[in-house]
Amino acid sequence: MGFIGRTRRTPGTPAPGQEAEAALHADSSVESLEYEAHESMAATMLAQIADEIAERFGVQRLAIVHRTGEVPLGEASVAVVAVAPHRDAAFAAARYAIDETKARAPIWKAEQFEDGHVWVGEPARTGPPEDPQLR
Repeated sequence: MGFIGRTRRTPGTPAPGQEAEAALHADSSVESLEYEAHESMAATMLAQIADEIAERFGVQRLAIVHRTGEVPLGEASVAVVAVAPHRDAAFAAARYAIDETKARAPIWKAEQFEDGHVWVGEPARTGPPEDPQLR
């Protein structure tokens, strides 16, 4: 199972403290996305997420790749591939991988507009979700 996340023109949810800046661009289209990462910390977190996936979903192989720098509209910014003996496990693992990468990896996203930018996203979690169905 694979998942490809692509940049899109519509704005996302502004990061805490970015609401006023986002309001300035409310009627504008996103021109590109800019990703920044703390690369060694991101690699450590992605490895932790992969370990959780192996334990929870029985995945045989997993890849999570996330770009940094500018990503033009329509291009892939993140890719997840999960291989498991059964497709349900692969689908669940890929979904968990993308959700947890977005929620926990120290990768930050700024939407670029013609006249400025807005950081988007929620504050990062430090561990797996509390939802018992995801355990």
